Amino acid sequence: MTVPPSIPLRALAALALLLLAACAAPPPREPVEPAMPEPEPEPPPREQPFEFDPDAPAGRIEALRLAIEQPDFRPTLALGLLLDLPLAELESLERRHGRESSLVPWLALARTTRAELLDDAALTVAWSDWQQRFAPDAADIVPGLLEWTRRWRQAQPAPSQIAVLLPDRAPLATAGNAVRSGLLEAWLEQPVARRAGLRFMDVAEGTDALAAIDDQGSELVIGPLGREAVGAALDRVGTDQQRQWLFLNRPPETFPAIDPTVPAVVLALPPEVEAQAIAERALARGETRALMVSEFSDYGRRVAEAFRQAFEAGGGEIRGEASYSPASFDHTAALARLLEVDRSRARLERLTSLLGQPVSGEPRPRGDHDLLFVAARGERMRQLMPQLRFLDGLERPVFATSDAWPGSESGDDLDGLIVPISPWMLGDGPAATRRERAIERFPALAGSSVLQSLHALGRDALALAPWIDEMRADPSLALPGELGRWRLVDGVTLAREPVWAQVRQGRLVPLSEP
Repeated sequence: MTVPPSIPLRALAALALLLLAACAAPPPREPVEPAMPEPEPEPPPREQPFEFDPDAPAGRIEALRLAIEQPDFRPTLALGLLLDLPLAELESLERRHGRESSLVPWLALARTTRAELLDDAALTVAWSDWQQRFAPDAADIVPGLLEWTRRWRQAQPAPSQIAVLLPDRAPLATAGNAVRSGLLEAWLEQPVARRAGLRFMDVAEGTDALAAIDDQGSELVIGPLGREAVGAALDRVGTDQQRQWLFLNRPPETFPAIDPTVPAVVLALPPEVEAQAIAERALARGETRALMVSEFSDYGRRVAEAFRQAFEAGGGEIRGEASYSPASFDHTAALARLLEVDRSRARLERLTSLLGQPVSGEPRPRGDHDLLFVAARGERMRQLMPQLRFLDGLERPVFATSDAWPGSESGDDLDGLIVPISPWMLGDGPAATRRERAIERFPALAGSSVLQSLHALGRDALALAPWIDEMRADPSLALPGELGRWRLVDGVTLAREPVWAQVRQGRLVPLSEP
């Protein structure tokens, strides 16, 4: 091999020694202890049986899947799993599992049943539609569903002891007696096993309602009836977490908004709410121009102002208004000015004067409005309607609150009037039959729409008692009462959906259109 002259021989010798050392055998290692054997892998855990949380929607859905696979599955099993969920939750489950064909019919059944849970008539119609869609060839299953649902409702918790606080002296004692008779009548109609203990306590206005309740275990207090007493009780019930309160009136106007966490709800029939409902109905129908007539009193002011605020807030316009004295009988002058009949009459007189001969024609009322709202009660309305008819003021719809209806046939004086009324006050139907029976049992109700409505209020208060907590948890839940469909919309106030009716030949007839 030729060595490059640039690398010295001493360096080459050192490199060779390094190569020989690298190729030599390695020095002996220190002794090492033998490794421990690897442990045997643990067997996989055995499959556990299915368990679900009865309060968890996902667990209920899984349980429904398993139930559907069983040969003895029945529709009521689906209801048993799902019916106590709020309607919004059922609607959410239905959307979430809308592509799972095995679940769709039973989710639809639960949602349909929950939507009309407390209304047997509506349930029957809804179930028939459900069967036509999902099981048209099956035998009629509606009777079985209705029987099961009734038993389910009866099995729900209800107050076992109810105290009722009512006024013991005028002017509210008569109203309290009407409420008392309604509560008693509804209580006697209940199955004996479902009847709560019912204690009536007469209290004077200004009495501390909370102090009036003793320690006999009342789970629900119904009343009191006076607005001042309601306000005084609300000042105290925030500290009373032992029982629920169902107030039969609103607190005074100056009372602050009720805290939804307070165990109290309000069941009342204020005419202001009906006035607002009239305004909302008109606006929904595109009727945005109104004339208004109101009684010159605190009642007339409150009702007219409620209509005005709701109507104008929705974009409506009050084109004219008039007031009348309840001490007077003849209101044609004020009505003629409102309807501008006096202007029409003046125009005819001017034409007669200018032409020098009589001009044929009748004074005509103004036509620049869509409806006429009247804040009047009972006999006052029976005075106003014939005078409006004389002035041709009924060419546009005329509305009033249910206070305008006297509680019985009115001849033809009120014909044409439209009111938001309760099923209880209609001339026909199951509620009307119960009203007529109540008048026979309690003659003091005859001839007074106010007392008849208070009797119905007592009946509805007892019907609502088992469902207050459920309605608070599910605002969509509605109870069809004697006075209309009740919903607990804000956790505090029970709102009523009335029936719209028109007086025809002296009787209230439901309107077919909304």
